[in-house]
Amino acid sequence: MRLIAQRATIHLHTVDDALAWRPLVQPTLGKALRNGFRAQLDGLDIAAVAAAGAALLVERPRPPAELGRALAALFPGRDPTALAAAVAYTEPVLQLPPRGVWGRTGKVMLAPVAHALGRPLAADPAPDGLILRYLRAFGPATTSDIRTFTGLTGIREIIDELPLRRFADERGRELLDVQEGPLPDPETPAPPRFLGEFDNLLLGHEDRTRVLPAEHRAKVLLLPARPLLVDGMAAGIWTSGADGIVVRAFEPIRDEAAVIAEGERMLAVLWQQSERTVRIEAH
Repeated sequence: MRLIAQRATIHLHTVDDALAWRPLVQPTLGKALRNGFRAQLDGLDIAAVAAAGAALLVERPRPPAELGRALAALFPGRDPTALAAAVAYTEPVLQLPPRGVWGRTGKVMLAPVAHALGRPLAADPAPDGLILRYLRAFGPATTSDIRTFTGLTGIREIIDELPLRRFADERGRELLDVQEGPLPDPETPAPPRFLGEFDNLLLGHEDRTRVLPAEHRAKVLLLPARPLLVDGMAAGIWTSGADGIVVRAFEPIRDEAAVIAEGERMLAVLWQQSERTVRIEAH
């Protein structure tokens, strides 16, 4: 299921994760709402707007634009887009399928999470599970990395109580990881990987130079660009179409054959109608 969560962006969740974690990120969403719509919502009772919007969505799912217009009739003189955002960032809502399924998409239709699923959100959520899930995906990581990805605050005491492994990086910073986290040999090769837009790998740490070189940051970060990783670092961006994959490399790629082979393997699975060609060009 799709809903606004960590970093005030849309994430795909299992039902259990959504019910457990959506309440944890509410402070982040409240801050995003204030930063984005402060002027349009000034003087409004946001809780009243959210309650009115939730009632409209219980009545029937609606796209954000329709929800905003309906709320503008209840709160005259207010911007419909800001009113719809007040609901989406305050009242837990999800995007009903077929929005964003493989190979096709659909209009965004919002519905309250608890009403749509027939299950309540966690009444007293604990952040332990979210922190451990983060570390299983991105550890070893610093406390700042965890905070940046999850939006959680005040987590030092929680971390101190968790059974974590602790390391130090080359700068002396403490790195945390789950007990069962793998530690590959430093010489383990990192094969080429084609990532999707806004991939969490690029956003999973406060220090994003671990994956994205600083000189190429503006070409990838927070843009609808698909990065290519070579030796574990962003080395270009790629597009796909009927004629295959086009890679625009930031710098000359040492092992172009490996990139082409990985691209052809992906084409054979995902775009079987294409000619299965992979071209590498300069950015």
